[in-house]
Amino acid sequence: MFKHTKAIGFLGFLAAMAPDLASADLQWVAVDGCANSISVAPNNVPWVVGCGTSLDKEIYYRQTVSSCGGSLCTFSDVWVDAKFAAQSVTTDYPGNAYAITSSGAVFSADFPVAQSANAPVATPTGTWSELSPTSSGYYAALGYPSPGGCISGLASPIDPNFHNEAFVTPNWIVFGSPPGFYGIGCSVVGDASIFFYNPPNGVTTWTQVDPQQNAAALRMAVFTQSPPTGLVQKAWVLNSLGDLFSYNGVTFDPMPGPAGAYSLTDHFVAATDGVFQWDDATQSWSLYMTKLTPNAPIQQIAHAGSMTAATGINQFATVGPSQLWGIDFGGGIYYADAPVVIH
Repeated sequence: MFKHTKAIGFLGFLAAMAPDLASADLQWVAVDGCANSISVAPNNVPWVVGCGTSLDKEIYYRQTVSSCGGSLCTFSDVWVDAKFAAQSVTTDYPGNAYAITSSGAVFSADFPVAQSANAPVATPTGTWSELSPTSSGYYAALGYPSPGGCISGLASPIDPNFHNEAFVTPNWIVFGSPPGFYGIGCSVVGDASIFFYNPPNGVTTWTQVDPQQNAAALRMAVFTQSPPTGLVQKAWVLNSLGDLFSYNGVTFDPMPGPAGAYSLTDHFVAATDGVFQWDDATQSWSLYMTKLTPNAPIQQIAHAGSMTAATGINQFATVGPSQLWGIDFGGGIYYADAPVVIH
């Protein structure tokens, strides 16, 4: 993975370079590798697009591996090549990964489909399909066409009945329909229109969201709340001016936000004065941590809350939340953690 910096726009760069006001309660801990795009699911498995000079760069996910000799085993985290190249990567709550190529096409990492509660833990097969969330080619098998078009950003809310949890546990039951997708269209510069694609519910092409207001954005995320069962999800967007909006099902409502917001993920935003966290109860932001790493300011953040889902009849399990992950303007990869205190 070669070092290369992906631009986020002049306003975002200025906001990222400004000094922040966060406390020292959390710090950015570096891991190996270099990335231009990052995403994570509740299972805390980060996916990244590596660095390089080509338009589409190799995708990797992080996995814990063991090495045993005699009675002693050691564990280490390594980046695994996902066998696909793209400009950006995003994940949904069950842990599926989706790649957006330089031509604006969307592909899904194929996973084996669990047929029973005793199926092995799902890990990627190494193949990718255009908008097909499983290796069975779910969309194609049902006769749903590719939506075509050009997409530059993606966020995927999930059907509450879709529980193919990847990397976590062998006892997640697969049933129901695959997720729909929110997408941001392609633009030479600045904001682009917002679209939705959900074949199981009859939306078989990229359909513009809130065309009355011509809603447009630069970044998108799905904010998720996890009650005792099911999920409550809402799409949020961030425009090139740093303004935040949330989707109420019909239109996008203006939301409060910290000054100079430039990167958005589930319940977090990176802004001029640091990284802020959203509180659903008070409908407000509070300073969470610094955006400054030992090397460069954070360029992009990634986080996913917890997911509670059925694992059997009257049986439920919770995965997550993930750690807060980020990449800096030099391509460095980090996760947020408390500083180590040596006594």
